[in-house]
Amino acid sequence: MSSTARDTAPPPSGRSVLALGLLMSASASFQLTAFLQVSLTPSWLLPVLAAWLAQRHGVAVLRDAWPLVVLPTLGVSFGHGIGFSFGISSATLLLALVVAAAADARLRLPPLEHWLRGDTAWPAASALCLLVVSALEAGSWRVGTWRLDLLALPAVLVMLAAIRWEAVAAAAWPTAPRRYAGAFGLLVAAIGLAGLVLSGAIALGPLQLRVGSYSPAPFLAILCFGLVVLGFARARNVAGLLLAGLVLDRLLALGDMPASFAMETEWRLLDWGALFASLAAALAGRVLRPFFADGAFTPTSVRPVLRLLLAWIALLLCPLLLTGFGVSSGTAGLWLVAALAFAAGTYWRERSLVFVPPLLMFLWLLAALFAPAGGPERATGMLATLGTIGFTFALCGAFLAHSRALAALGATRAASAAQAEAIERVDLSPLAEVVEQVDRSATWRSFLVAAAPFVVVWQLFELYGFGVVVGDISEAFGTPPMLEDWHYAVAAVLALAPFAFAFWDWLDRQDRFRLLALASASIAGAIAWQVFGALLGAGLRELFGDFGDTPLEAGGILAFSVLLLGSGLLAGTDRRVARPLFLALCTLTGVAVVSALAWALGEGAVEAQELPRLLAEPVVILLICVALARFIRLRLLLAGDRPREWLFGALRDKGFWVRMAAAAGLPSSSWRLGALAGPAFWALFAARFVVYSGGVLARSWAAIGAVVILFGHLLFHAGKRLSAREMWRPRAPVAADRPILFLRGFDDDQCRYRRRPWQLLARWLDLWSFRQSLDEALVDELAQFGPVVALGRPGDTRTPFGAQRHYSADADWQQTLADAARSAQAIVLVASDSPGVQWEYALLKNEAMLDKVLLMFRPDGEHAAANRHAAEWMCPGGGSAVDAAIAAGLRPVSLRLIEGRPILAASRAANAAAGVLALRLHFKRA
Repeated sequence: MSSTARDTAPPPSGRSVLALGLLMSASASFQLTAFLQVSLTPSWLLPVLAAWLAQRHGVAVLRDAWPLVVLPTLGVSFGHGIGFSFGISSATLLLALVVAAAADARLRLPPLEHWLRGDTAWPAASALCLLVVSALEAGSWRVGTWRLDLLALPAVLVMLAAIRWEAVAAAAWPTAPRRYAGAFGLLVAAIGLAGLVLSGAIALGPLQLRVGSYSPAPFLAILCFGLVVLGFARARNVAGLLLAGLVLDRLLALGDMPASFAMETEWRLLDWGALFASLAAALAGRVLRPFFADGAFTPTSVRPVLRLLLAWIALLLCPLLLTGFGVSSGTAGLWLVAALAFAAGTYWRERSLVFVPPLLMFLWLLAALFAPAGGPERATGMLATLGTIGFTFALCGAFLAHSRALAALGATRAASAAQAEAIERVDLSPLAEVVEQVDRSATWRSFLVAAAPFVVVWQLFELYGFGVVVGDISEAFGTPPMLEDWHYAVAAVLALAPFAFAFWDWLDRQDRFRLLALASASIAGAIAWQVFGALLGAGLRELFGDFGDTPLEAGGILAFSVLLLGSGLLAGTDRRVARPLFLALCTLTGVAVVSALAWALGEGAVEAQELPRLLAEPVVILLICVALARFIRLRLLLAGDRPREWLFGALRDKGFWVRMAAAAGLPSSSWRLGALAGPAFWALFAARFVVYSGGVLARSWAAIGAVVILFGHLLFHAGKRLSAREMWRPRAPVAADRPILFLRGFDDDQCRYRRRPWQLLARWLDLWSFRQSLDEALVDELAQFGPVVALGRPGDTRTPFGAQRHYSADADWQQTLADAARSAQAIVLVASDSPGVQWEYALLKNEAMLDKVLLMFRPDGEHAAANRHAAEWMCPGGGSAVDAAIAAGLRPVSLRLIEGRPILAASRAANAAAGVLALRLHFKRA
């Protein structure tokens, strides 16, 4: 068995893997209200983390995480529903190992006989049947807080004897001596499997130490999943063994009570959820096995997802039939829920994060209608669990699918002499979408960062005033000070918290911390869906009481919700049926809400003065949900395997000042302390705070707030006008940094990126992000590395914001450009057929400066001929490559040479994000 790394990135050290596993073993729970409890369990992410590491570096990278198997669970309770725990169940660790082995596409596992001793296949199968017996029997011997499951003891002993643990140890530790590695592997396995037989907890005040497993049922389900997904056994063979275990259980029951084999009451006492969960896990392994083939993580069609969904619905209903509709069976299929959500995430990506968790909740509620004894009491906790699991695994599936689709760009590949002359085309569309999302998020965040200094000063002033008041009160009454100096010190540190944006920006820009983005997205989404599930459960209990009282009304509302969510999920792939159905149901929902409000207003149930508040609350909730969805989507995209310099841009100086200036939305020309002396810096910096203040004032005084917001926009425009006063003086003393030369035709002096008229929000954000033109983007991205210079357009009445202009006389403009091109560290050339640009073409080619030239194509279709001519000038066959890109539905963005090989960058939309990405890729090479 061998496993090799899938990329050139160095694998993490064993200590890092173990530390990450220990960090993910921590969980917390908080009781917010009597019915609302929020829990954070990062261990749910352990399987996808293991899959991600195995896909990149091979499953062997996990070998140093073995201490997690033998660690007990330590819990601490602080009362009021607040508690923390550390520890991972053996079932979760087994699932993580199985998924990691399946995700490692270069791993070739020997057949099952390699891992068994001699002819022990039948004893091993008997051990699985014995585990079924142990999982079916809900009762076990208990001594205080300890559980002793004697039915699981034979299965554990058989597994310890039948499995070749020395082979397992040799695969995990190939360099260790075989004898010692085998003994060590057997010891670790014995400790892990002993938890199936003996489990319990020791309480010492608020501390609780727990060892073992609550039940062998989760272990059995994951074992069945692993046997199928790794190809060791067929799903039908595993299902046959599970049914054989059921028969064995009934045969063993004959010894105690001969009639129990056929007695209906005895059958109802069995834990049918354990058996059906194992059957569902085997089905999940069969459906998900193609997902892991060669690291694809993408289903070929929607059929696997629908099969898992139908299996889960059957799993909800079958145990109810066997138990006489007495108990809801939601917990039996949690592993199937995880597989279903994961498959949906790989197929529907971000759409699954919105529709899958509530769809699972409403489907469970529909099944709970048939189990009045188990539905309402467990609705809150079960719905929160479904929301957590559904979202987490859907996020994991979307993450792995995105990681494959957004592979690294610009990697240098060896090419033959014949291939070196060919033009390679790179599609920037997926990465450009991420860059656009990052730019929008940075623009919104810049308003908060600009207010941070003022908020800090205000908080420190308030703290000083509070300290004076407390001191005067203590002196007046002659009592000791209520607060000590260290209290004020802590409060002062907390007052500086708004500057944490710099730390957040630093984290986002670190490639080694990219998984923190996935973890933060998972935590935020899991908490949101937990809250939704808890509120949904409490609201339904309040609205319907016992589900049996109003089954038709409750069933109709739940069925309508399922149909609405299902059509919304399918709307992205089924445009003929699902999309019209979803839009019609949304319209019907809106009409029903408006009609209900009108009826309540007419009946006097709601007073007229309360109506604005009732309408404002859902609007605010909707805005919060949209903001949360954008945050989660951005975190998901940032978690992918892409260099941060491509997403955020490079930082030449990485100090605190530069990070705060970048986070505040200032152009890179202002990322130096010397910029503080100019009025342009203060105008650009204060404009966002003025707009932010106007928004706050508009809550009480709409007219005054609108005037302040307008003044903020004018102030920002004035800052750009003041920045444009800095001119390029070619014959001045040479600066320390070599210039960046911007060449273009004067027909479009700044090479603007035009938005459609109805894209109002995007057009407003462009006002604050320096993305209206390539000229602005150059200053925003590259001015930190050197002055961006260009010749000014003759006849300009005022200089636009962008590159530093030099208005040259007709006699010397060619010599000025020639000198600047020779000394420039990079040249950005915009395609054009103007005579001046044609002369620039000849200059750059004659003096062999093409290696530092980035040819940018015009984003509009009016200059298609100029784009083609420029590409032909850059390299032979460039025009044909541009035509081929257009025929493929792409628009050319840039053309550059990497070690003499032409690279054509194209995108579905030649927007500002694609242009900025082309600049970053070229300048990194330059």
